[in-house]
Amino acid sequence: MSIMDLGRRTFLAGLAPITIAGAVGAAGPLKLACANGFKPAMVRIAVALEAPLRVDYDEGSVLLHRLATRDKPDVIIVPRSVLDPLLQHDVVPAGSVATLAATDVLGITIRPGDQLPATESIEDFRRWLLGLRSIAVTDPAVGGPSVRQFLEVLERLGIADDMKPKLIAVPGAGASNAQYVTSGRAQAAVQLSHLLHGIAAIEMVPVPSEFRGTVTFTAGVVAGSVNQDAAAALIRYLHGPVAAQAIEASGMRRIP
Repeated sequence: MSIMDLGRRTFLAGLAPITIAGAVGAAGPLKLACANGFKPAMVRIAVALEAPLRVDYDEGSVLLHRLATRDKPDVIIVPRSVLDPLLQHDVVPAGSVATLAATDVLGITIRPGDQLPATESIEDFRRWLLGLRSIAVTDPAVGGPSVRQFLEVLERLGIADDMKPKLIAVPGAGASNAQYVTSGRAQAAVQLSHLLHGIAAIEMVPVPSEFRGTVTFTAGVVAGSVNQDAAAALIRYLHGPVAAQAIEASGMRRIP
């Protein structure tokens, strides 16, 4: 990318907060429903975004349910698998959608010094899992891509029944599963990979590449929003250089 192109993108990103603030007007703050997995990036973005914004963070499946039971947000950011049903029913127009970031679905952490799998082979990983006493996962009742992936891996390895008594369900309202490891309440924890990186007093477990998976976070404007112009401006901002820095700083991979 040329210096001129970069300068133009930075200039346009700087205009986005003004566009959003001007477009909101009497309709009130722009309402954003954001999945917990994208929260580390969105918190950084919201600080840089000088515009009225009300953000509701929760698991993607919970946000999906709320669309039918509460006031609809103007913009939603969720994993693509959660967004697809909204596209099929025109709750989110396909033309408003932007893919923002990606990360490894299955991240696992332990305390430093605890035993790791002997190698990254599937058999050593299976043997290591069976040796755990306890492992914290997001409550399967509220979903989340990491726990779904982990439960599928246990089924594929043929150890789901052996592991079930060892699972500790963590409430899905933005909780850090790694805190169960640092506090000694669990021997290991499962969560989206980027949510575990950078936390003190934990060590990442090497997960076989066949099991890591990928989740992409996607944004879209909700049909019927009274803040359509401001919502569209926010989507553009989320694809700009300021948001890109926030996404990368949170440990995710930006999708251009």
